[in-house]
Amino acid sequence: FLTLAIVAAVWIAASFVSRGFGAYGHLRYLVELAAVIGLVAAGQTFVVIAGGIDLSVAAIVTVSAVSLPLLSWQADPTGLTAVLAVLALTTTIGLLNGLGVALLRVHPMIMTLAMATFLQGLLIIIAGGSAVT
Repeated sequence: FLTLAIVAAVWIAASFVSRGFGAYGHLRYLVELAAVIGLVAAGQTFVVIAGGIDLSVAAIVTVSAVSLPLLSWQADPTGLTAVLAVLALTTTIGLLNGLGVALLRVHPMIMTLAMATFLQGLLIIIAGGSAVT
């Protein structure tokens, strides 16, 4: 209960200090951001419970965020084909991580760190050298 009270107090103080902090749009943005982080954390929980670790999660999320608009096309206004393509892409990346750990017996920390490094390099190539934030 104390943590919730502290968060509420900080929220109220920040609303007075920073104009727009307590606005509906900002709150909606924070909820959207928390939803993505929550989904990633839920998936990471299963990996940690199984005794592994996945250091490539942030790079995979970034690859999906960059790939989705690149794979979207005007003939599909719903974006469903792009979502399915990105889902297939990220599943393949996870499969490669799993195969490296299970078949090649590479330690999960090394395998996922190598995959994260590879994906970050791929993102630099896709973005043309500009920063991906």
